[in-house]
Amino acid sequence: MKFKKGVSGNLRGRPKGARDKRIELRKLFESHAPALVNKAVEMALAGDTTAMRLCLDRIVAPKKDDPITLPELRDKPTLSAKAQLVLDFVSDGGITPGEADSIMKTITGLMKVREFDEIEKRIEVLEKRNSK
Repeated sequence: MKFKKGVSGNLRGRPKGARDKRIELRKLFESHAPALVNKAVEMALAGDTTAMRLCLDRIVAPKKDDPITLPELRDKPTLSAKAQLVLDFVSDGGITPGEADSIMKTITGLMKVREFDEIEKRIEVLEKRNSK
């Protein structure tokens, strides 16, 4: 069954302009925020482990990835050579598989951008050729 363009398949869906209930609830909590925070801290200090976790999660930011510096990548002329170097680093224990995955995703992204640039150049050449 196909739906008509611009017509919702859920006729009983949320009406236009309806407010998100979560926003309304947040507004209710805002006025009590200081008291709620104080109570959570009090419970955490009294030994409530759930309250402790909640407080610590808010105080201490989750650890982010450390920067990876591989200056040797700059010396490699091709993306496949760069990828091979990343694999070599993993096999030598220089970087973790997770770090390698992140770097390989970056290399893959760069490859896609370069492919797009190449396609764009080819289209420009074809358009110039066809406009003559």
